[in-house]
Amino acid sequence: MLRTVVIVSLLSLLLCALAGAGYWVGRQSIRAEFRGLLAGAEQVESLGNLLDEAAITDQLVALQREGYHLSYRDANAIRERRYQTPWAGRVVYAPFVNYLQWPATGVYQINELQFRADRELRLPAPTGVFRIFITGGSTAFGSGSPDYGQTIGGFLQARLNETASPVTGLRYEVYTMANPAWSSTHERIVIENRLSELEPDLVLSLSGNNDVYWGYTGHDILWYHDLVATFYLALLNHAYALAGLAPMPAVAPAADDPAPPAAVARRLAKNVGLAGCALAGAGIPYVFALQPTLPVSEKPLTEYEAAFLQADWVEYFRHAYRLIHEALAVRESQDFGFIDLASVFDEAGATEQIFLDSFHFGDRGNRLLAEALYQELARRALLRPGAAPPSCF
Repeated sequence: MLRTVVIVSLLSLLLCALAGAGYWVGRQSIRAEFRGLLAGAEQVESLGNLLDEAAITDQLVALQREGYHLSYRDANAIRERRYQTPWAGRVVYAPFVNYLQWPATGVYQINELQFRADRELRLPAPTGVFRIFITGGSTAFGSGSPDYGQTIGGFLQARLNETASPVTGLRYEVYTMANPAWSSTHERIVIENRLSELEPDLVLSLSGNNDVYWGYTGHDILWYHDLVATFYLALLNHAYALAGLAPMPAVAPAADDPAPPAAVARRLAKNVGLAGCALAGAGIPYVFALQPTLPVSEKPLTEYEAAFLQADWVEYFRHAYRLIHEALAVRESQDFGFIDLASVFDEAGATEQIFLDSFHFGDRGNRLLAEALYQELARRALLRPGAAPPSCF
């Protein structure tokens, strides 16, 4: 009898051990599977990483050749710091806009409110400080900029404090709320829901390229899944599959053909108008600047720059940019200011390299853009508090 009890007990313990081991192995397997899926989202990509991966996509093949560093004033320094030069940072899931930059110190300089900036944002705003918030995609974010000082916002901040501050007696702070691949829809939502509540003196959008790009790839920027949302959707559907459930139905599929350029312009103008109205209601001036991009540039291209010019983009981008200009120029006096910077590099010489790829610049281009923005803001008398925002109709 005792022997039987012992045998049964041992068998029970063995079965429990096997069940526990099976549970542990299964859990570790699922954990490893999801860690693999999350690896891409957790990755922080630098200019150096991009160079290493250049052979993966045709668009980046030119980066394998010598030449990328010539888009920077200190070419040797950028080659040495290429792995410390941000391209796309780690993101955090955020309300309504899906993703923002993960707060980080060091070269990324992302503050606690997810701005790329060289300081935290204090509330209420200190006396004697004039704050500018910049929105946009990767160009405004500063993909390829070694530090905040070499982003467009950083150069603009330095120029304002050097030139405008002695005249106005103000200290200027520029904060960049921009994220790679954002469209004007992301910008409009973050302006309406977030930036209008953070006491800016001026909001500036440097944008346009991504709306056209998303349109070219068949997306309606008013109703689409961005890159991060697409990733999270795939992650959720993987969890559904593990649970034995069917995937969620697609509610915003991309079209097979590019969106009509007129639709791209109309959707962008709608977003800009809505953002302007939200800010006008809070007494905050708003300016939209149409950013330069390689497909529409008349700049004489260096051999390196020409390698990125995709012929099938040119007519589509030029058509869309022309319609965007027309749509925004006719509404400028109502609810926002409009600056067309698409041609800002056209006077550069054939030996002056500015473009880093189709849509991004080294610090040479960022400095030129910041200077153009400074001149336009000064001309429009928007560098003092209390500038009357356009009325919203």
